[in-house]
Amino acid sequence: MEKWIYAVIGTDIFVVVLVLVAAPQNTIAATIGSSILVLVCMSTILLYGIPALTSKTKFHDEVVFSIVLVIPYLSILVTGGSGLNQIHLFIVWYLFPSSIMMISHRLSNRLLRAAFLLSGAAILWIGFDHRYTRSLFEGYSDSYLFNALWMASVALVSCKGKILSGNTFDRGILPTKEGAKIANIATLIASVIIVPFGLLTGFLEWNLNIDPFFIVIGFIGIFLTISLQEELVFRGIALRELDVLAKNSVNQQTFMKVNLLVTSLLFALTHWNNETIQYVWHYFFAAFVAGIAYAVSYRKGGMFGAMLSHTLVDWFWALFLKRVD
Repeated sequence: MEKWIYAVIGTDIFVVVLVLVAAPQNTIAATIGSSILVLVCMSTILLYGIPALTSKTKFHDEVVFSIVLVIPYLSILVTGGSGLNQIHLFIVWYLFPSSIMMISHRLSNRLLRAAFLLSGAAILWIGFDHRYTRSLFEGYSDSYLFNALWMASVALVSCKGKILSGNTFDRGILPTKEGAKIANIATLIASVIIVPFGLLTGFLEWNLNIDPFFIVIGFIGIFLTISLQEELVFRGIALRELDVLAKNSVNQQTFMKVNLLVTSLLFALTHWNNETIQYVWHYFFAAFVAGIAYAVSYRKGGMFGAMLSHTLVDWFWALFLKRVD
């Protein structure tokens, strides 16, 4: 057996244990079902999120696509889900949008292909971001965690792992020196803007919360259940597709700048419902600035750069700051 297979299996087991510790289930059935879901989803995330592994596999995309949709759903259904009465949620927010994304790869027209891929990703994101699929996980102790991993795996298969920035060193979600470097720089610059703005306007306040458990577990959790999903949709799919459309255009550089601003604006808009009326514009501005930092990190440091920058911002925020209610 090749070494990369051992690496995938080891990572899968590590994440399963981590999930069981972070979100223990109330029943044995739910524990088994959630473990199966995590194993299937993490295997898919690794195989389609790391190009070097994607090229080594001999699976047909359609087969993996079916597996990552059906097995997690059956696991949820049998071991503690909401039952067949919620199957419409699975169809509307998982099966339908991911099928649109898969169909996009068969279209010859580049603009139409991008439209299908982006619209499918948008629907998949809406179901996840607005928690419309929460009812599917009624028997599980943490619907967000499992939904996040499932959504990411489905999205990665549906876009066939095409999340690379175009940089030759981009290895997907696998760490790179270039990605780490630009992520730290972008995070620092974004923080210099966002933190003083938040403190001066009363939107943020210092709140030291050094929990030893969270320092490690929280970082990994943010990386896998927040950064992966948001960077996959807004940078790995949306920004990448728009940049591909702009390629070879007479006004390519102008379009590239517009693409960065548009995707950052859309990213900020998705955070609109996360804040009280008093501070909604404050949060919008913070998310917009952060979105620009993540986009720059993606273009200069690849997918890992974007994910790391996003993780560092959220992690720092959770450790040292809090939003004022």
